[in-house]
Amino acid sequence: MINEIIKMLLNNHVIAAILVPGLVTGFLAALIIIWIERKIVALVQMRYGPLYVSKRIGGFLQPVADFIKLIFSELVIHGESDRVIFTLAPILMFTIAILPVAFIPVSPEIYVINCEYGLIIAIAIAMLSSIVISVAGWASNDKFTFIGTAREALMTLAYEVPLLLAVLSMIIIYETGEPLSIIYFQRTLPGIILNPISFIVFIISIMMITSRFPFEIPEAETEIVFGPFTEYGSILFALSMGSVYVELYSLSLIAAMTYLGGWWGPGIMNNVTCIFWTLMKTFILMIILVLLRAIYPRLRVDQALTFSWKFLFTLGIISVFWSLFLRVYVIF
Repeated sequence: MINEIIKMLLNNHVIAAILVPGLVTGFLAALIIIWIERKIVALVQMRYGPLYVSKRIGGFLQPVADFIKLIFSELVIHGESDRVIFTLAPILMFTIAILPVAFIPVSPEIYVINCEYGLIIAIAIAMLSSIVISVAGWASNDKFTFIGTAREALMTLAYEVPLLLAVLSMIIIYETGEPLSIIYFQRTLPGIILNPISFIVFIISIMMITSRFPFEIPEAETEIVFGPFTEYGSILFALSMGSVYVELYSLSLIAAMTYLGGWWGPGIMNNVTCIFWTLMKTFILMIILVLLRAIYPRLRVDQALTFSWKFLFTLGIISVFWSLFLRVYVIF
């Protein structure tokens, strides 16, 4: 029995689900990118950033300490909220944030699920997060969370439609939504070269989904306390905010697979190097996206919606027609 358990745990699909690119890597990625974000913003603003915990290593353990503090702090659920939905929403947020990873291979052998519509399913799951965030704000039954929830609802279609157009344009080029086939197609030429317009639309859509600056509009803590998460504390707040960074990891992983060639890189290709190149590309994208916090001011909701429907949507349409042109006249 012990041998069977060990054999099961060493199965590539189990490793992918639990370790990499699954739950453990997603959790670590969230902690690491929070620390990197705080350090980058501090550097731009000419200050030190987190140093109170583990000063000798640059405060690297500060996010861990913050997480532990939140776990053991008192959980308060105010009487006017819908207690069941209020409690379940952060758990659903975190689950939805990590689920798309199951469809992303980090090597030819290490993946959880590979199917013909893997890319489409992963994106569809990721877009469910906006619904759960809106439900969490509604369940809080608070005027500040209602404002954040309304903003989230307004932003949803503004990024979902361009995102779907970007994904559609790449499926046209690859002629499949199967993750393994998508990566093998990019062995000689990555998707970002084939359709850079689609890549731009996809990255901006990620910024809007994960509320990266200048699209940090639903939360906008300097204006409306903390948007849909205003009433959350303790472990529920850790799950709510952690899910945003886990979703950033998941979507960056999808972008690395779709546009940057996935595991392809210089050197001998084996499971270790494939994982290294996949995660390296993913973290580079994440670092670029969190860097924007220190560069751009937040847009108003009307500015973001105008930008999305007039500019981003148009780019999405152009990317689809460019893919059709490549498929008909260039890629035979």
